Amino acid sequence: MGGGVKMKRRISLLSFITLFSILFIITGCSSNGDVTADQVKENNDPDDHRIIGTTVAIVEIMDALELDLIGVPTTYKDLPERYDGLPDVGNAKSPDMETVMSLQPKEVMSVTTIQHDTEEFFEQADVNARYLNLESIDDMHEDILRIGEDYDRTEEAEVIVQSFEDKVEEIAEKVKDKESPEVLILLGVPGSYLIGTDESYIGDLVTKTGGVNVITGEDVDFISSNTEHLQQTNPDIIL
Repeated sequence: MGGGVKMKRRISLLSFITLFSILFIITGCSSNGDVTADQVKENNDPDDHRIIGTTVAIVEIMDALELDLIGVPTTYKDLPERYDGLPDVGNAKSPDMETVMSLQPKEVMSVTTIQHDTEEFFEQADVNARYLNLESIDDMHEDILRIGEDYDRTEEAEVIVQSFEDKVEEIAEKVKDKESPEVLILLGVPGSYLIGTDESYIGDLVTKTGGVNVITGEDVDFISSNTEHLQQTNPDIIL
């Protein structure tokens, strides 16, 4: 495979994955809230949806659906202006349950990838939690459409899903006659790396954009690895 072709493929894949990189949900700590929980309760109609979003991905989806929130995750990332000043509810994997409960939400939205870490917190607090499946594009589309139905945002949800599908089709058309590069997906964690399988969100993107994941046949989205294993994969592109 020529260096120029490989570089073009690298740029194409990286650009697309950057565009759709909403899988990564665990974010750092930085407060953006300057409104108290009591003020949120006072300023919201008792008949509103009263939703808390616990990840950046969820907040961005809710903004695209034009749905208001009463609480957002603690994060260093910039959140949509719609949610400026809302109370922070902590990290996605360890939410501040005192703040969550004080906001009196009707629904707290989290994600399936950390359900085992947070389910007990919400059950003990008798908080209604909804876990969105963002582990693949198709799963994400299903949950976006379901939220649209539940919150009278069907049209908005359909527009979001269609925009993703149009982009995927556009890229698939561009790469259909090109040789598929073999791709290794790495996720850095303290002291080591995890390898993304084709069951992960990014693995799904790689497949849909014409790449071939060097790790297949796994039932989980990420697996542990070592240096020798990484060398043996011999990929054309590393993400």
